Amino acid sequence: MVENGDFVLPGEELGFSEELIAGRGTYEEDGRIYASNVGTLVIDMKERKMEVKPGTSVPPEPKVGDLVIGKIVDIKPQVAIVHVAKLEGVERGLPGAVTGVIRIANVRDSYVSDLEREFQVGDIVLAKIIRIERELQLTTVPKETGVIKSFCPDCNVGAEKVGRSQTLCPQCGKKRTGKLAASYGSGQV
Repeated sequence: MVENGDFVLPGEELGFSEELIAGRGTYEEDGRIYASNVGTLVIDMKERKMEVKPGTSVPPEPKVGDLVIGKIVDIKPQVAIVHVAKLEGVERGLPGAVTGVIRIANVRDSYVSDLEREFQVGDIVLAKIIRIERELQLTTVPKETGVIKSFCPDCNVGAEKVGRSQTLCPQCGKKRTGKLAASYGSGQV
């Protein structure tokens, strides 16, 4: 039988479901627990649970409360559609096409009358997951969330932050107001 810390392969028998609970990276079949991926076996006797920590990079799994980075791809009267690229702080991107929505009520902690005054198609946003349904339900109400990079709609040049909620195109001088993240323009996208 395998022991805590052993390297295991998919399909390898790890133990009995009568003794421990099958956790992440494992599955139960006919009263036995098997590894479902390559990795290191971790047995938590306090919780009576066994799981396999991946030995290879696995796609991240979004959870409520996570911050995500995405691009605004469409704006409708009540909702902004976001192509979610990755979780903040995680190198590996999300698998496939992950869609998120920011409803007009979840943009600011104050009244918003027009989403196109807050976002524009092409904006890169940092948003927080508030619910997971068919698409990720997102919010930009927290101060750290909002647009983190915007481009001038005329010049397609990266706009610079000139106020708490205003950007300026360094090429043509066009100003724009919107829901900017506290960290606008300071990080990698």
